[in-house]
Amino acid sequence: MSKILKGPRTQSARKIELWLYLALLMVVFVFGGSSRDDYSGLVLLRPICIVAFFYYLSRLQWHQIKTHVFVLAFSAAMFFLLLVHLIPLPPAMWSALGGRVIIYDVLSYAQSPEAMMPLSMTPNRTLNAFYALFVPLAVLLGYLSLDEQGQLAALRVIAILLILGAVVTIIQASGLDLYLYQIRSDTPAGLFANRNHHAVAIVSLALILSCYILPKYIQPRLLPSQYLLLLLAVNALLFPVVLISGSRTGTALFLLTFLVVILLSSGRDRKAISRWLSLPFVTAMMGSFIFLSLSLTRGRTTAWSRFISLDDDLRYGVWGTVWQVMPSYWPWGSGIGSAVEVYQLHEPDSALIPTYSNHVHNDWMEVVLTAGAPGAILLLVAIAAYFWVVWDLSRSRQKDVGLRWVGLAIISVLGIASIVDYPLRTPALASLFALAAVWAAGRMRDENINEGKAID
Repeated sequence: MSKILKGPRTQSARKIELWLYLALLMVVFVFGGSSRDDYSGLVLLRPICIVAFFYYLSRLQWHQIKTHVFVLAFSAAMFFLLLVHLIPLPPAMWSALGGRVIIYDVLSYAQSPEAMMPLSMTPNRTLNAFYALFVPLAVLLGYLSLDEQGQLAALRVIAILLILGAVVTIIQASGLDLYLYQIRSDTPAGLFANRNHHAVAIVSLALILSCYILPKYIQPRLLPSQYLLLLLAVNALLFPVVLISGSRTGTALFLLTFLVVILLSSGRDRKAISRWLSLPFVTAMMGSFIFLSLSLTRGRTTAWSRFISLDDDLRYGVWGTVWQVMPSYWPWGSGIGSAVEVYQLHEPDSALIPTYSNHVHNDWMEVVLTAGAPGAILLLVAIAAYFWVVWDLSRSRQKDVGLRWVGLAIISVLGIASIVDYPLRTPALASLFALAAVWAAGRMRDENINEGKAID
């Protein structure tokens, strides 16, 4: 059986596996737009991804592990950390952990002080996080199982699915009730429940189109001036989609990435490009870009109008409370996924409102609160790997932008967005992040493998 699973694949078998993987991507990006654990679409999404995960894990080959050792090792570390948070501990161990006094008091009142409890204060939430991890891991392992042509096809399908999300946003903005989620933002959010997650997805789409697909397939056929105008036109079509979502973070990130893309775009005639990229031209381009978007979205609640109410954002109070209580749960954390209940334990009376905070709205802070020192170490390792990739790419002789730069840019966008939100809690964006990590890391340079390699 093992030989059958890991043996050479025929051309027809490759095609079948490619179509199955593309179907998996469609399910993830259509049904993976909500981070809530009570979303009904998870009944379909998670079982499919769990089966896919174990199938692709059974097909994982040694050369794929060597080629993508860091990404796989980091994924395994997250998987192991979640398992550790679910292991039942004897009373003497869990009661000695920080912040567990209230649990001990409740169990004592219920005459069950000797009950075994896991490291997590909210085992059900942690179990939900554990199952949620199967989605990006299935997408990651499935991508590694593809050959180069299959990976290119997967990238194109991801771009198409993100474009579909932009089209759905326009339909929603026109007044049609085309929403996938009952609990969602009050502005158009495409295939996502949260406007910020949708906006980050559109920013990622703009990066994929501007930094890989257009340079690879379109730029060689155009003059430098024609290419820059096309680049402007593509982004000018996408920017209003972000604007009408009402996402302030997405709007700021889109403008920033667009400016960087314009400044860093390379062409066949660098002298001609440099004349176009003079400061007055870029300034005029950005001004026209914003004016056009404002004209298209006039009269709607957009990110511009939400910038005015920035001082009223409730997340600042949440951050202050979490920052104060974080040392109480050090060094092991309160348990992955426990942010809601932990905040409710310490929420000041002055902050009580009819709604509740479903996350800290700062994923960096939430990881340290819930996963403690091990989570902080994983974050530091990820940051170190990020800067190593930046250094490695900066000394590369690669002429074009390349998919590694795209992966690095998407990771940057998701990392910045995580300062004020929780995009990686969403299955679709978590899967996109996993693929971006593979793109950014690239392949080991001494490998010469025709199967399962990442696109350089």
